[in-house]
Amino acid sequence: IRLKFNPIDVWNENYTVKKISIYPGVLKLKIDSLGNENYDIFKSSKNSQSTAFELKIKEVIVNDLRFEYINHATNQFYISKFNELELAGNFSEKQFDLQAKSKAHFTELRSANLNLLKNKNVQFDINLKINSEAKSFHLAKNKIWIENLPFNVEGFADSTNIDFKIDAKNLNLQDVANNFSVKEFNEIKKFKGSGLFSFKASIFGENTKSVPVNIECEFGIVNGALQEPSKNIKISAIQLDGKYSNVGGKDKEFLLLNKLAFNSVGSPFSAKLKITQFDRPLFDGDAHGKLNLNIIHSLFRLPYVESIDGNVEINTDFLVKSYPENNTYDLVKFEGDLQMFDIQTKLTDDSRTFKNLSGRVYLRNDEAGIEKAGLKIGKSDIQVDGLFNNLKAYLKNTGNLIISMNLKSNFLSLQDMANNSTGNNSYEPVVSDAPKYIIPQNVSGNVNLNMRDLRYENHSFEFIKGEMLVADRSLKFPNITLTNAKTKIDASLIVKEVSPELFLISTAAKSSNISFKNVFEEWNNFDQNVITQNNINGKANVDLVFEAPFDLTKGIIKSAIRSKIKLQVNDGNLKNVELFNDIISSMKESSAKMILKKKNIDNFGAKLKNLSFEKLENTILIENGRIIIPEMLIKNNALDVVLKGTHTFDNEIDYHFDFVFRDIKTKSQETEFGIIEDDGTGSRIFIRVYGNLDNPIIVWDSEERKIQSQQNKEQAKQDAKAILKQELGFFKKDTAVGTYKKPIKAEDEIIMQFGEEEHDDLQKEKEKEEQIKKESAIKTKLNKWKINKEAEEKEEIQFE
Repeated sequence: IRLKFNPIDVWNENYTVKKISIYPGVLKLKIDSLGNENYDIFKSSKNSQSTAFELKIKEVIVNDLRFEYINHATNQFYISKFNELELAGNFSEKQFDLQAKSKAHFTELRSANLNLLKNKNVQFDINLKINSEAKSFHLAKNKIWIENLPFNVEGFADSTNIDFKIDAKNLNLQDVANNFSVKEFNEIKKFKGSGLFSFKASIFGENTKSVPVNIECEFGIVNGALQEPSKNIKISAIQLDGKYSNVGGKDKEFLLLNKLAFNSVGSPFSAKLKITQFDRPLFDGDAHGKLNLNIIHSLFRLPYVESIDGNVEINTDFLVKSYPENNTYDLVKFEGDLQMFDIQTKLTDDSRTFKNLSGRVYLRNDEAGIEKAGLKIGKSDIQVDGLFNNLKAYLKNTGNLIISMNLKSNFLSLQDMANNSTGNNSYEPVVSDAPKYIIPQNVSGNVNLNMRDLRYENHSFEFIKGEMLVADRSLKFPNITLTNAKTKIDASLIVKEVSPELFLISTAAKSSNISFKNVFEEWNNFDQNVITQNNINGKANVDLVFEAPFDLTKGIIKSAIRSKIKLQVNDGNLKNVELFNDIISSMKESSAKMILKKKNIDNFGAKLKNLSFEKLENTILIENGRIIIPEMLIKNNALDVVLKGTHTFDNEIDYHFDFVFRDIKTKSQETEFGIIEDDGTGSRIFIRVYGNLDNPIIVWDSEERKIQSQQNKEQAKQDAKAILKQELGFFKKDTAVGTYKKPIKAEDEIIMQFGEEEHDDLQKEKEKEEQIKKESAIKTKLNKWKINKEAEEKEEIQFE
């Protein structure tokens, strides 16, 4: 605050302030519900003696003053900003003329729940006659400008009464529409049109801080027509007759749209609406006809809507009670139909655009129905038919909305469902840019699913069929079938939204004849490159139990996965696995080459290039970010391997495997007496592969050798005890000693034939046929070997 005065006058006790400047400023005047104000800041003096002090002000200049007047006793709320305000007059005189000139922005002028003016620019240059003795002022008829539209204002106020009148007669409807439509849209086009708008209001009553003033207002449109040029949308034959009054107190306050009618999209529309009980507004009305939502939004600004286009046809009668304190509603009466035609909309603070919204909605008080409703979000499409019950309790927030729906989709992407808005829309105050719940808390019921293709990132789940149960922000699928990686899967699934856009997924699934190649291709080789879709073949039967959190924007949180996978692999095949080559190279570079010899190692490497196994079974665990592979025996065409290990999602590995040394030797084990079989006592090779998968460390596994040796000793002891118990009767009372089972070995079969060397013709013919069969079998075998050899040579060339 700056004061301009003559210092000599002050020295002479002549306090004449010529000018007061305020820049910038904030003035908040508040009256609580008991009538106590916050601006009574002066303390009464006990000294009744007068002084010679006199303050003379001739001019007050205010710039950027934010002004608020809040009266809780009368429910009046005035919030504005005076960009410029000039007051000129001889303030020290008992009666004087005050010139007030201002440019201001009225953020909100509200009486209870009724907005009288919101986000409008106001400009005035008026003269007031001030009588300081009578504490009154009189305003002769002057003009004030609201959004560049002229309104006549005149009035009188003193310490006991207020009486003002504001009117605007025969304003051009085109000007009203262009100046009062929403200006926050960056590319809004000017309306063209015709017709007359009239407004008349009276503000009167007692001048007191505890009783609200009386307001009576009438407004209307006659013979109106508007056209929005950008899309050539027209409404014509506009008629409006409206009233507002709070005379008689809150119990008699009302806003009445006695008549609202116009023609749009080739059809008439008419409505009536009466609003009463403004603390908890009661809406009583009806609406019939077709509406273009784009022009309605341009004129009246639908809440929480950034943009909207399309048409609706409404036929409804309603009586609805609202409760603003908890944003709930009571449907006293609600009947009608609503038909949507190709609606496209985008909500504020929402990155998604909803397209092609169509279908019919039926309203029958406590229940509603939706028929042939369609919607597109991004590339996703949804079609819905359904029933909704318990509407009244749901809108009052005292019960759940009960649904029964059929949901179909040809394509649905989970990414399309996420709201990725940053919450920075300049035209709408942002409540929060935090994610919002997707699954509602107060909706329950069942949904029949029939989805052609559900996508998450690059993964496709096809032909989804089953029932979905909705309750308590959870989706339950008790029995659902789908196809992934060209494999049919039967599953049960629970999806619970534990926090906004964060879900806990738990499922049990079974599938048979899964193609490893297809699975690895579908899931991008599970984010590793050791074994890829080009290295693996085979079929598997899977019994899966799985639980993991899922973030809609980030995907599955891998470190929190808990899973148990029963796996049975049939006719498996591994070809050209790079890790096997690393193992062979490590053998050649270590002391192993002295023991195993280079020829055996080369032979071993050749076998590892194409591993085949008929059957493999194991139960794999996933927890704490690790894949745990319990010990298992893999019988294959090269050698039998015992394998176990762990593998983290960060590709840190720790694998242990061992095999019999004799299995890698090049010398044939087939003699003139038959195949020499391993009796289980042969030396075993133990290898450990650990570290990061991109650069693994391969070492002799001495620890596992010690463990295996100890296990062999213990097994030998148990076998000896079992033999003694079985043959000599020792350890009869020791239940821990079992029965010795002798290893099963293949037995040779000797066939001897006696008789004459000559045979009859029948026997010769039989032998000839058998010879042909043998020759054919041999040729087949040779051809097979030839083909295999050529394939191996080709693969070796590709690998090198």
